[in-house]
Amino acid sequence: MTFKEAFERLKEIYLYLKTNEIIDVDEMINLQKEAEELYKFCKDKLKKIEKKE
Repeated sequence: MTFKEAFERLKEIYLYLKTNEIIDVDEMINLQKEAEELYKFCKDKLKKIEKKE
């Protein structure tokens, strides 16, 4: 997965949660876990770039 793909998926999750008033709790938990993993992935990629500079 690329940084761009992960970031786009994070945006999709954010928009989904923002626009859907009623959401299944299990689905929300799964989306939160996925978002946390994507956030960590993106954060780690940015840290690698900072170290190279």
